[in-house]
Amino acid sequence: MSANERFVRRNRVDERIAVAVAIAGAVAAVAAGANPTGSTVIDALLVAVGVGAAVWASASAPWWAPTLAAGVGAAIALDPLVAAVGAVAFAGGLYIGVRQRDQ
Repeated sequence: MSANERFVRRNRVDERIAVAVAIAGAVAAVAAGANPTGSTVIDALLVAVGVGAAVWASASAPWWAPTLAAGVGAAIALDPLVAAVGAVAFAGGLYIGVRQRDQ
C-alpha cells in the first residue's frame, strides 16, 4: 500500500461505543443479582466479564453473525414466545444486511 492510498475500514463499528455498551450491559447484569458461585466478589467478576465480553462481541460482529444466531435460536426454541423473539431478531438482521447498514 502506497503512502497516498487511504485505508478504508470495512466494519463501521466505533469500538468506543461498543465498549461503552458492553460496560453498561455488564453493570446492568451485576445489578440484576445473579449468584452463580455464592461469593459476592467472584459472582460480580464472573457476571461482569461474561456479559461484557458477550455484549462487546455482539456489538462488534458483522451483521450476519447475530442474524444467524437469532435464526438458529428461533428454529430450535421450544417456547413459542422465544421462537417469536428469535424470528423478529432474525428478520431485523436480514433487513439490516439487505440495506447494507451497520446498526
